Amino acid sequence: MLAAVLAEADPAAGQSWAAVVSTETVCRAEPSLSADAVGRFEIGKVVLVNRRASAVPGQWMHVAPSRSGGYGIPGGCWVPSSRVARTTDIGHFVQLVEGLLSASVRPALDELLAVHNLLESSAWYRDRLEASAVLTERRTALLAMAVEVAQDPDPWSEAYLNLYERHRPDPFAEDILWEYASESVRRDCEGVFVCDVEESVINRLARYWIDFPNGRHLAEAVEQGLTVLGYGLESCEAARGPEPDSWEGRMWQWSGWEKGGEEITRELLATLEAVSEEDKAPLLEMLGELERCAEAG
Repeated sequence: MLAAVLAEADPAAGQSWAAVVSTETVCRAEPSLSADAVGRFEIGKVVLVNRRASAVPGQWMHVAPSRSGGYGIPGGCWVPSSRVARTTDIGHFVQLVEGLLSASVRPALDELLAVHNLLESSAWYRDRLEASAVLTERRTALLAMAVEVAQDPDPWSEAYLNLYERHRPDPFAEDILWEYASESVRRDCEGVFVCDVEESVINRLARYWIDFPNGRHLAEAVEQGLTVLGYGLESCEAARGPEPDSWEGRMWQWSGWEKGGEEITRELLATLEAVSEEDKAPLLEMLGELERCAEAG
């Protein structure tokens, strides 16, 4: 049986949708009933449909098989349009995604991104994605797999950025960068607060709001930034009462803020230039509190 993602083309809509294949659908090497059969779909197989020009427009759908190498057809194969039916069932979406995640042979990058894009670029699908915890988790897993496929030898975080740069024009580019900013592995700063701010806020979260100052995840990015800065403020405030050689005092000295805080603050403020005053106000307030606490010492 052939397991694949379907692609056929609707230039007007420019979108993809989920579809179910009818019983014993044969997939052929060319868009013709006389062409060689290269595979056969099981009944109820869920595929991704996306229009594509063919020799007989509107009558055939092109298939990009996830295991095309086994059939010797890296260019894919074709099925009649009449053999697929559009579906709007959440269970079918989950089936489509899990088929890729559980494949014995790792799917191609384009397939992973195509399904990820399906769940994110269309408002109709996105509404259902946000209402389904299962689909939300699966979408993240798809993107993680895409990162691995895109750059196996690279460090995890660099793979996100490489993938993002490659797909900047695509509608799912923002989500790739957000995954990098919020989920990718960070180096261990061993409790050095200045390092944490640089690594987590300036190098990660700020990377998101520089490119997407009005992005869908901006509020989450600001909240995560506040969490990081909040740890430092707590450490500073704890050190203000006890003696300088107390445990709290030593921890604040270890944070590095007294030496590097001014420079880090300048860098962070520079990343926020394109963010609206209202959106960045919480971060500016937190930085002000940090500055006042540090000066009080």
